[in-house]
Amino acid sequence: MLVRSYAAAIKRRYIQVNPPHLRVFMLFDLDYEGAGLAWEDNNLPMPAWAAINRENGGAHLAYALSAPVLTAEYGGRQKALRYLAALEAAYKAK
Repeated sequence: MLVRSYAAAIKRRYIQVNPPHLRVFMLFDLDYEGAGLAWEDNNLPMPAWAAINRENGGAHLAYALSAPVLTAEYGGRQKALRYLAALEAAYKAK
């Protein structure tokens, strides 16, 4: 895996938002028309950013974490990982 600078990344079609060892953002891929405003329709907080597909209205919503979570492969703490998983599940359920 090659980690590139921001200047290089914004010129690419596909990017990986979270580094391999950390979760900095919760990402949600929504594949339906109007997905860019799904957070508002479901009474969720405003995402840090949204990438909306102009052709079909689908979107990626990203929520920034106040503190990054170390992933399990790199020795992340189980309580933090379980808490993050519970947050993601609650957002997905909405």
